[in-house]
Amino acid sequence: MAITLGKNAEITFGASSVGKLLSLSISYSDSMVDVTTFDSSSREYETQGLPDWSISGEALFDSSDTGQDALRTVLQTPAALTTVVYPEGQGTGKVQFSGSVFIESCDVASADLEGAVRVSFSGKANGGMTEGTDS
Repeated sequence: MAITLGKNAEITFGASSVGKLLSLSISYSDSMVDVTTFDSSSREYETQGLPDWSISGEALFDSSDTGQDALRTVLQTPAALTTVVYPEGQGTGKVQFSGSVFIESCDVASADLEGAVRVSFSGKANGGMTEGTDS
């Protein structure tokens, strides 16, 4: 198994890639359906429930970046964004995770005295996630 460098990771919203990315996370979870009754001696689970996934990331703020612009725009006019996460970067045969995402938060221009201005974001799935390869 090859090690993937995090510096190659990318995320796109629509056709726009978020530039100056510092961190990126995609989280996938599934709930369990609890069927424990009063006469059970311990917890009982029948099956898995509905899967869920989310994204989060942080980048250096760039007011001319089209990917960051998509994040700011969607908060003013809420809509689900077609999102693709490329853990290995873009390129033929590389892994990608795609789906529709509602942006939940976007902290624009968080800054401190000695650091660069940053933008952070998080979003929740609007439907399933598809794992595939870049073509």
